[in-house]
Amino acid sequence: MRTCYAMSNAPSLLTVGPNPSLEPTRCGARLSSNVGRHIAAAVLIERSLNRRTFLAGAVALATFALRPPALAQVVGGTQEARWYEAAAEMRRLAQSWGDQPYGAVLVLEGVLVGEGPSRVVKNQDPDAHAEREAIRDAQRKLGRLQLQGAVLYSTSRPCSLCEAAAARAGVNRMYFGPSLTDAGAPRQPR
Repeated sequence: MRTCYAMSNAPSLLTVGPNPSLEPTRCGARLSSNVGRHIAAAVLIERSLNRRTFLAGAVALATFALRPPALAQVVGGTQEARWYEAAAEMRRLAQSWGDQPYGAVLVLEGVLVGEGPSRVVKNQDPDAHAEREAIRDAQRKLGRLQLQGAVLYSTSRPCSLCEAAAARAGVNRMYFGPSLTDAGAPRQPR
């Protein structure tokens, strides 16, 4: 016969074996369905973690489970749609920490080289727009300032300062929005 112990303040839910610091519980009680097991596990997790962390995890799980299919699947699997979906993921990341709802990615020769969620609020930096963050990330990863041949995908139309930054970096083309509007080559303001 095994002795099972429920752990009160630990990430693992159940251990087997003698341990005086743990409280003994009944073993062998089985729930009739997978749903019952998931509910029982959720109750144990809720008891072992603080309530806020548990609720945040539940909300994230529900959000992920109810999320619509990726845009690339909806549009027909085009590369551009795939890159827009990556930009939309950056937008969701920015929103997760309470920032402005903007995201952007930079693609060079079919490879994602820069990611940029908006960090204006998070960093208290008015210049941390998603597009500029994606450009900075690509420059940091590639170890160079010039990004000739790169394409910028953004969740919305880049502002004039972001467009100017893209032009200075040598970005060839910009696309924005779920309809993948072609904004053309970035230009410097006059």
